[in-house]
Amino acid sequence: MGSVSTSPDTVVHLKTPLGALDAQWEAATPAESQNGTLKCLGIQYADIPYRWSPPRKPAAGPWQGTRDCTQVGPGCPQIGRALFGVDRVPMFGQLGSDAAGNATMAIRPDYEDEFSCLNLNIYTPASVNGSSAFVSDKKLPVLVWIHGGSYQVGAGSVDAYDGTSLVRRSLEIGSPVVVVTINYRLGVLGFLHSKELAESEAGNDNVPPEFRSTANLALVDCKYAIEWLRENVAHFGGDPENITAIGESAGAGAIHHLMTVPQLYVDIPRIILSSSTCMSIQLLRAHEAQKAYDEICDKLGANSVEELRNVSVEKLVEETWFASTTFRPIWDDITITSDPREVAFDPERWNPSLKAMVLGTCQNEPWIREAAILASGKPHAITKVIQSRIPPHLDLRERAAQLYSSPASFAWHAASPSLAVPDHNHCSMALEGHCRYYTPAALMSRSLARRAAPAKIYRYVFGYSTEHWPVDWPTTHTADILPMFLHQSLTDKDRRISETFADRLLEFTAGSTPSAWTPYSADEAQLNILDKKGEWSVGSEREGAYDLTEDLVQLWADVVKASLATGRTGWPEMAR
Repeated sequence: MGSVSTSPDTVVHLKTPLGALDAQWEAATPAESQNGTLKCLGIQYADIPYRWSPPRKPAAGPWQGTRDCTQVGPGCPQIGRALFGVDRVPMFGQLGSDAAGNATMAIRPDYEDEFSCLNLNIYTPASVNGSSAFVSDKKLPVLVWIHGGSYQVGAGSVDAYDGTSLVRRSLEIGSPVVVVTINYRLGVLGFLHSKELAESEAGNDNVPPEFRSTANLALVDCKYAIEWLRENVAHFGGDPENITAIGESAGAGAIHHLMTVPQLYVDIPRIILSSSTCMSIQLLRAHEAQKAYDEICDKLGANSVEELRNVSVEKLVEETWFASTTFRPIWDDITITSDPREVAFDPERWNPSLKAMVLGTCQNEPWIREAAILASGKPHAITKVIQSRIPPHLDLRERAAQLYSSPASFAWHAASPSLAVPDHNHCSMALEGHCRYYTPAALMSRSLARRAAPAKIYRYVFGYSTEHWPVDWPTTHTADILPMFLHQSLTDKDRRISETFADRLLEFTAGSTPSAWTPYSADEAQLNILDKKGEWSVGSEREGAYDLTEDLVQLWADVVKASLATGRTGWPEMAR
């Protein structure tokens, strides 16, 4: 890595092939004054020359002077309101309150900048003694985190994703890893698309042809971040051939796209997907994106791409929220040229570099949205949900109406009897969970298990709620994140239980078989289940976990096939 020196205030001065930088160093414990975590924060991995520009690699050669990497960089400008439109619906549990007593948005960055948001943070096991800053002469496995937030909000730099505790734990168990968290573009800045925008980039010789689109900039950003790590992480103690990408919700969806869209492939061996696949947030069709673009131009009074580029970023973000459901991966025929869900039925479409996968879900994924629905007083009619999730083909809607007719069939989704959840909402909630989370997990796991080149697969169910969660809530979406990062706010009990989870992910990142985890296969679809008491057991997906019977798996497999048959058109009621 080059020479290292420290100052009394724990600032570490580094000289690397990229240039000189100042970083932070933190001892592993007060008693451990030599080994700890080196934090190189806010490092730019790509540039944004202008609004909706494809990312560009930084200029070659070392930078001039010494860069301050002791502070995290800015996140992408984003909306400031509650993600689900209802206050008091906590993400990751209640991490804090604002002056009015509302749950804080723990995933919003402290500061934002449209053109400097493509940055990452590197947390490396390190020693400040001698000329080396690393605890091992070997290059270490790398775990790179891609945050969630419905492709709308979030940043890899927020407190919830601090990599320090994970690095410290990796040292404790004798399996040190480098942890990286990234920022990427979100919302209208990461997913706006139209024929006008595509035409404005068609002659852009500064980027490959497959990226001359504004449709999927967020996904391209993630690809560039991982490719930057493959080129440069060795300067920070990491092994560029031993990278594991980990993400939650939209972050997991982004990683899954990097494994299923040839234009986005990244050459890494392992992925960890929490609570999402590429199927959890459906692709937007190009004509839908065009309609949203036209409506945005009308609302902002912009008559050209150039005028839209000149709108202030604050106005652009705030006043396009009405179109927020269209800010998602788009089938633009430039970067994404086919539906990535095809991989569910064609295992050879998987990125050939992928050798192992962990795919996890929380016990009651859809509850966090159900809580928002209940708080808003909106109805959750099963007929409306069926129409939005299932195309009007053959007898699919009739089959769904029959299979989701009785609340008694969905005891799993009635996990909070102390809350006033109408019986019919249990059916709607189960349908949403099966559609967005559990069936996609089953179909994708079974697909990868059938691929000609063998891949190791592990599945987990996270059913333990830390003390951050409301006592009358089931374990829902995002509940595994603070345990995954061994967040400093965990109680002693929560931390002990969380370590049994985080240790397995660290072992997987190191290329080892997670201790005490049973692998998944197409024939024996076994799940590693952490229950509400914090105890692990092994169950079977084929025995109806999540109230997901094989009849329901087949229904949703048929739904996906029918949806694929609609191609780039979709159907009018298709949910967004």
